[in-house]
Amino acid sequence: SDGRLDMLVGLFAQLELCQKSLSDYLETKRAAFPRFCFLSNDELLEILAQCGRNPQAVQPHLIKCFDSIKALDFNAEDANQIVGMVSPEGEAIPYTKPLKARGAVEEWLCKVEESMQSTLHKLLRESLADAPATSKERISWCRRHKAQMVLTAAQVEWGKAVAMAFELAEGERLNGLVGVLELCRSQLADLAHEVAGPLDKLLRRMLVALITADVHARDITETMVDSRVDSPTSFTWQMQLRVEWRREDEAPRTAARGADGGGGGDAAAAAADGATVGAADGALEGATDGETDGVVDGAEDGVADGMGVGTAAGVAVG
Repeated sequence: SDGRLDMLVGLFAQLELCQKSLSDYLETKRAAFPRFCFLSNDELLEILAQCGRNPQAVQPHLIKCFDSIKALDFNAEDANQIVGMVSPEGEAIPYTKPLKARGAVEEWLCKVEESMQSTLHKLLRESLADAPATSKERISWCRRHKAQMVLTAAQVEWGKAVAMAFELAEGERLNGLVGVLELCRSQLADLAHEVAGPLDKLLRRMLVALITADVHARDITETMVDSRVDSPTSFTWQMQLRVEWRREDEAPRTAARGADGGGGGDAAAAAADGATVGAADGALEGATDGETDGVVDGAEDGVADGMGVGTAAGVAVG
């Protein structure tokens, strides 16, 4: 009565208008930096309200925006200068060029993303240029480079070794694959021996993940040897997930091709992902026991379990 109902209706309409305006404003921020889509409206508002005065207010929300960045490393003498990034495991990677956290938060976060990509590109190029010539040099190589670079470069090197085997004369290709298989086995033996000894937590996690990838590479190579695959166009090879490093004058890209370049590649990628998850669990169990054979056996069991999940997901995607 006394017009209160009309007043409440009017206030409610104004509140809805304010909420719509706020939602539209937040969408402009998400359009400028799409990773904001992983944050709720409350979290995004907190960032926008505080980061103008304190850039480090973005730290608690980074792990939602970037899958493997837990924190940004700010210069101790300049609170607005970002000099690197830190993973959830505690591995710190310095940027090739420091950047300033100035202006709108979505703008300098875009620069953080660009710096992340350019830094990892440079580090991967360096790790590939420094790739070990023999399996005995591999452990020291692992210690010199960051975990993601080691894991990616190892897959690139394996794919290159198989490709080189297929470039041999027709009668020698199978022998070339046998050589790749022996190399895979030698590398696995060295890694298994290394993780059985005392290691710091970060290096152990990296080596266990590398064992996972190496077990998968060995199994693929072994399958091709048993099937007497001697052509790069064979479906047994074409269906595998492969990582390639292209020349600077070409567009660097990760190749995961199926027989027709379509769904088969998605299936192979999903299968590899499933194998990685399963093998990592198995390998960690073996490493915990401190047994050399247990690490490789655990990874093998995990690959078998994970492949089923990954293949099923790949079929669904394809």
